[in-house]
Amino acid sequence: MTTLPQISLAKLSADATRHEEQQRLGNACEVSGFFYLIEHGIPKEQIADAIDASRRFFALPLATKERFGHAAQNVYPTIARGYSPLY
Repeated sequence: MTTLPQISLAKLSADATRHEEQQRLGNACEVSGFFYLIEHGIPKEQIADAIDASRRFFALPLATKERFGHAAQNVYPTIARGYSPLY
């Protein structure tokens, strides 16, 4: 089984380790296209709350989610924000 690389935000933020971690980040993006971000400082409870909010949103009826669709957003560019169903 392949494991995803772990990239440290703390190392990316520190002068002494930034360059090496940037190299690791670039490699992770080029080779696997994915990585785990570690040492980011976000509390586990906040992550769990965000996941819970996402699950609640996607459990809503389609008509409700479409109120938050791209066309309903008055921002530019519209492709960057809003709900878009995967039909």
